[in-house]
Amino acid sequence: MSEDGLFQGSMFEKKPAATAGDGGRFPKSRAGGKFLFSYSKMSMYRECPLKYKFKYVDKLPEKPKSYFALGHSVHKALEFFHSRLPVPPIEELKSSFEQDWKLKTFLEKGYADEEKERQDLEKGKKILERYHARHGEETKLPFLCEYTAYVDVDGVRVITIADKIEYLGGGRIKIVDYKTGKPGKRNSDQLYLYQKIAELDPVLREKAAEKLGEKVKKLVVDGMLYYYVETLKEVAFERAGDKEIGEFWERALGVVENINSAKFEANPGEFQCNFCDFKAGCPVFEGAFPSPKKNVSAGGELEETALRYAELQEKLKAVKSEISDCEKKLEKFFRDGVISLEKDGLKLKIEKKEKLEFRDRERIIGLLKEGGVYEKTLKPTVQAIMDLLKDPEVGEELKKEIKSSASVSWQIVSEISRKKEL
Repeated sequence: MSEDGLFQGSMFEKKPAATAGDGGRFPKSRAGGKFLFSYSKMSMYRECPLKYKFKYVDKLPEKPKSYFALGHSVHKALEFFHSRLPVPPIEELKSSFEQDWKLKTFLEKGYADEEKERQDLEKGKKILERYHARHGEETKLPFLCEYTAYVDVDGVRVITIADKIEYLGGGRIKIVDYKTGKPGKRNSDQLYLYQKIAELDPVLREKAAEKLGEKVKKLVVDGMLYYYVETLKEVAFERAGDKEIGEFWERALGVVENINSAKFEANPGEFQCNFCDFKAGCPVFEGAFPSPKKNVSAGGELEETALRYAELQEKLKAVKSEISDCEKKLEKFFRDGVISLEKDGLKLKIEKKEKLEFRDRERIIGLLKEGGVYEKTLKPTVQAIMDLLKDPEVGEELKKEIKSSASVSWQIVSEISRKKEL
């Protein structure tokens, strides 16, 4: 269930409009000012932090992938299949698949030629024929299909998209994830995230009451299933324990902190680099790509725009340098840590804040547990620990030990606003 078609053979190619500031391709209204996190983001960051930056921060375009095209259209057809009872006849199902398939040209779908596109069209039809033959007599609709959840947890807004959710009764559900690729080793973290979010999602409980008439205090994920539609093979997973979910979430929050700290180093390797679309801008491949030739056909507009761009970059560099000088001068004026002033409609508030970076998470967790304050943090994020250091109930010795485990720096944070003239 990749939220934007990250994995080969995934049934998803969800690409809502990109918005600045959320580090991803999701609607700003859904982000609510929080970092919007998904398994796709976590997986790509762990694969290569620099690749994550190119895609989600710099928003560089990727080449279309043909396997996403097949997965997307098969997925849409299966959603249609499970939309009514009795299920649609096979010819109607294949027609639905073909209509979605024809929405893009073979090049837009990532195919090198029309013949390969035609082969995958036929492959998709055969997949649906086999699926229909096995499930054509179904008499019960799924609880939900293609269900998108947005859940706030530990200061992060998490998005998950479930292909199919089956209700087992008594507040128990099963999550099904369709795969068009071949069965292989899968990372359990993907399933851990879907279990955690499904059980926290209040909207899912509301839908159970609305659609099924069952009011339950909590929905419990009883099991999860990878369904490989090409072979009709099912790989089932039991519910993960609290320890596994907790350890996974620690890893996930570690990724979020690294992203928020702009840690985007390259992580070269055969798997990471073979199918990467960003090699031309990657320092690992510096010099491996020829410099682009001048586009003389673009005429004066290209030259004018390029020169303006260079001019603005120089100004930006100068402004950054001047800001740095101002920050150094402002430091000697700090007394209580805050400078506030208002003049000619301009309001300015400047704070000097301590910034901590913890390299050894296990040591910090150990200190918090030994000091009996681990539960106070909910999760040991940097912000939670910073709040803990301000807590008068926490002993000074423990605070010193925590700070000694961090690298300490200072940053100047400003809030600037100007009154609008009437």
